[in-house]
Amino acid sequence: MLVIDHKTPDFIAVQTISLSAHAHFISKNYKTSVKIIENGLRLVKDKEGWNHYLFLLKIVNLISMDLFDSADFEIEKFRKRIERRKNLTFNYDRLVLLKRIFVVLSKKSYRFELCSNSIQRLLHQIWSNPELHWAPGNSELIPIDMWIHSKISKSDFNYLNGISRYKSFYESLHSR
Repeated sequence: MLVIDHKTPDFIAVQTISLSAHAHFISKNYKTSVKIIENGLRLVKDKEGWNHYLFLLKIVNLISMDLFDSADFEIEKFRKRIERRKNLTFNYDRLVLLKRIFVVLSKKSYRFELCSNSIQRLLHQIWSNPELHWAPGNSELIPIDMWIHSKISKSDFNYLNGISRYKSFYESLHSR
């Protein structure tokens, strides 16, 4: 089990929490991922936007477990959080668009097929602007936009396939 206490430097702690939570998400251990995120967010202060993406990962986990009331609550918390920190947040515009996607999903009771067009328009805004692209090595360890796209496409999200699809998708966009 993950052991982080008050003596662990915040930056190391949040990275460790994030890696562990993402690993459990990728392994489809959603409940464990949520527990790690909840415990971790109580321990560390936000460093360079890592906690923002932990909030998003928690929302993705809750949706994956069909815990939609909890997801609604977390989306509202996330909305307030990024509005308070818009001057401090790395990649704020990407976070706002991802938040908007989750708000649309919430309003349609997480029925991806009912909001496919709205979500595709928001995803296109992310995909058409290089500044909003997912970047490996930052605090968003999985491309959340590709997870959303996989749900709209009714395909199972696979981390490695998502990364390679992301790469080929962007290459095709930039070759036009």
